[in-house]
Amino acid sequence: LDLAERMGINPKEFQKEISQESTINRIADEKMEGLRCRVRATPTLYINGKEFLLEPTYQLLRDRIEEELDILKGRD
Repeated sequence: LDLAERMGINPKEFQKEISQESTINRIADEKMEGLRCRVRATPTLYINGKEFLLEPTYQLLRDRIEEELDILKGRD
């Protein structure tokens, strides 16, 4: 709640939202999806279903995306 307040979020409204069953269910669903996908930390990046393990600099991400596009176009 302190973090929410420091971020400019009304702590009472935040507490109300995170206490709702629909919010709790959504968090649980998303956590299970992460576990099924073997996500070990956040953020975790996937490009075309493959985990990106390097430091995500602009150039490395761009190169990896271009590489995947080449593979999809049959230019590997």
